[in-house]
Amino acid sequence: ILPIAQQFVTEGEAVGFSVSVTGGLSAPVITVESLPPGASFNSATREFLWLTGRGDRGSYRVGFRAASGQSVAYQDVFM
Repeated sequence: ILPIAQQFVTEGEAVGFSVSVTGGLSAPVITVESLPPGASFNSATREFLWLTGRGDRGSYRVGFRAASGQSVAYQDVFM
């Protein structure tokens, strides 16, 4: 998984990014853990989207995992 920078967002704003994979993973399956409330991840398009709302202030960690055969890659994104 290519590095994803820390994301900064203000309550009421949207944050979104794509998850890209390189390095020999052929047709990887990407899964996500610890989605913030109201956030979504489309595994087909590899797009993360979160329209933050009132009360979403704080720090969040979202974990992405790409797997293909026996190859696995991980990336945590902090917000």
